[in-house]
Amino acid sequence: MQSPLAKAIFRIDGVDGVFFGPDFITVTKAKDEMPWGELKAEIFAAIMDFYSSGVPILSEGVENSTDTVIHEDDSEVRRKQNMTPVVALIKELLDTRIRPAVQDDGGDINYVSFEEDSGV
Repeated sequence: MQSPLAKAIFRIDGVDGVFFGPDFITVTKAKDEMPWGELKAEIFAAIMDFYSSGVPILSEGVENSTDTVIHEDDSEVRRKQNMTPVVALIKELLDTRIRPAVQDDGGDINYVSFEEDSGV
């Protein structure tokens, strides 16, 4: 494991999974272990202790996994410059209404493409 924060959270009995997003952390508990009420305080304390320590989330010399990082290439930059009003509206709805709801459940969503000719 390459994350000191994940290690700290996994040390808590009843924690089964940890997922880091750009602005959220999702913790999954083992089935029928402790109730969330008991785990929540320990998890919150581990996160607060970690952030107050100033240690980076990933160990030094470790880069983000390349299979989960989305790199913005030249074609994406060109698409942003030529964004149509429909695409701008889709992105605004994703950012303001859909993404927050998906992130509440521990996920995330990204805009990929929209073909105006087909509507897909």
